[in-house]
Amino acid sequence: MLFELTYFFNYFLIFFYIIGALGISFLLLFFALFLKYHAVVYPDLELSSAYECGFLPFDRVRTKLEVKFFMVALLFVVFDLEVIFIFPWALCLSLFSFGQVFFMFVFLTILVFSFLYELHENALMF
Repeated sequence: MLFELTYFFNYFLIFFYIIGALGISFLLLFFALFLKYHAVVYPDLELSSAYECGFLPFDRVRTKLEVKFFMVALLFVVFDLEVIFIFPWALCLSLFSFGQVFFMFVFLTILVFSFLYELHENALMF
């Protein structure tokens, strides 16, 4: 009886989590669409005025960024997360068995090969 109650409670928590995540996502979607269609856009006089040196702007101030900047940012996030995994492992290295150390070296090998592939594809070059 206790096992069935615990089993039901675990699924209730998962159900509550899914309902909450869907509710928050629909709420954010609603606010985004509401603000998109009901926002009042005022011209920004500061951006369209002359610079401090006295020159008028030649082009629009807000230009689109190229995709390569986003690629570098995404690659940085991926390798930054890998460092987050490696740091605690290195601190507790003496506590691990041979199997755990072996799988971490497999992980590091995959990480090195992925970095070499990115260098080969010139993903980090401009």
